[in-house]
Amino acid sequence: MLERVKKMVCYARSLCEDVEFSPEDAGRSDPGYLYQVLEAAIRCGATTLNIPDTVGYTMPDEFRGLIAGILRNTPGLENCIVSVHCHNDLGLALANAMAGIQAGADCIHVTINGLGERTGIPDLAETIVAYHNLENVTKYRLDGLNGLSSYLEKVTGFFLAPNKPITGQNAFSHKAGVHTDGVIKNPQTYEGFDPAILGRERKIVIDKYTGKRAVLSRLQEYDISVTPEELEGIVEEIKAVGDNHRMIFDTDILEIAEKVTGRNIDVIPKEINALINISVESHVYTSAVVRRLKNLQNILSVFEITGDFDISVYCKVANTAELNNFIEQIRSIQGVKTTETSLVLKKHTDNGMA
Repeated sequence: MLERVKKMVCYARSLCEDVEFSPEDAGRSDPGYLYQVLEAAIRCGATTLNIPDTVGYTMPDEFRGLIAGILRNTPGLENCIVSVHCHNDLGLALANAMAGIQAGADCIHVTINGLGERTGIPDLAETIVAYHNLENVTKYRLDGLNGLSSYLEKVTGFFLAPNKPITGQNAFSHKAGVHTDGVIKNPQTYEGFDPAILGRERKIVIDKYTGKRAVLSRLQEYDISVTPEELEGIVEEIKAVGDNHRMIFDTDILEIAEKVTGRNIDVIPKEINALINISVESHVYTSAVVRRLKNLQNILSVFEITGDFDISVYCKVANTAELNNFIEQIRSIQGVKTTETSLVLKKHTDNGMA
């Protein structure tokens, strides 16, 4: 194996000046033999040594010790870059990579959204934001990370879990009563950093676990004033609706507020018909998206069509807020690329205008 390493590195160096050598499964290798292999690679012209935890089976302290041992025991390293390539099979990839840097490595292998073999390697956004917040590394732009992540979701068809750190849909969502009350009073109570540095906003989710402070804040967004007794009643009604496993939208909150207060709260236009045209990713079957769409409420008709779009949906919703929520539901379906929405102004039957 040593002879093979020498032969291949020498051959690579004959073709280019910058050669990176990676000893597969270094994390589980015998350290003494590993040092021999790395020294041989350096002598034959390797300029970067990449140290992998190939199956993600190393603890951060172990990986820190592995890198420190390599730096102490491998001759010729002073002229080389040392990079680390950590897999995430046990969820330790970023922790291990950062431990490697602390031990003296120069750089971390990352991918957008952490894609890679099996469970992948450190996510670009998580790595950059971790170093920005924990190590005061401020040389990287943060505002493009979310857009880059979304773009890769679209072109690969690999969609993020909602609870994924940094770029996940729920990364800055709060719904438990204590959490929403605290974050409304002072965001630092339950946020380690301001989502605005990523161009994102925090989201207060209203559901059965919501407290009075969050509901009051949402009502104030619509300039609706309620008494403490009315607020208590509105929260109780919201909890009852949540017990029925329904998603709670702003329209639901306003209807509950009307019911509890006995006042007409006419802040959102009502009864909207719309046509939503949908384009589907090229690698996704249109019929698969249609099946998902047919299970959504508010849809009256679904058509597969030709032209710039693949699907057309005719829907009926109560108001613009509900339409916005409905469009977001459609956009969250795997395989949906873009949507274009047209409001129906007039509907005509065979006998004239209806």
